[in-house]
Amino acid sequence: MDRFVILMLGVLVGTLPSYVGDLGAEVGAEEEVKPVYVLVSAEVKSAPEGLKAYSDAARPLAIGAGLEVVGRIESVSDELVFEGSWSHAGGITIERFESMAAFESFWYSEAYQAAIPLREGKVDINFVVAVPAV
Repeated sequence: MDRFVILMLGVLVGTLPSYVGDLGAEVGAEEEVKPVYVLVSAEVKSAPEGLKAYSDAARPLAIGAGLEVVGRIESVSDELVFEGSWSHAGGITIERFESMAAFESFWYSEAYQAAIPLREGKVDINFVVAVPAV
């Protein structure tokens, strides 16, 4: 389909942003690998030394997958919520991984799955959400 027609269809159905990024793509060109941002909301229940075994097991795996901690806050206060409400106990961490494939490879690996029980009873996870970069 002609790129102009795709662009106009995007304008008409309100999906222009999804088409604009593809307009410069060449046919047969490799797809760009985009980072993924992982939002983790959790409440730490134990002293940091209680999480040492989990950290020792999980951290090298995450770093190997390209982990970069972008932001972290131990508690989300009302002053930081600009719209809506924050109903979760604990804080939030924003992590960046090289790609969704790298994150999923880490997350579903046997080694990481074996590390998860090491945090049980020490951290309550509210959610883990992976958001691909645009």
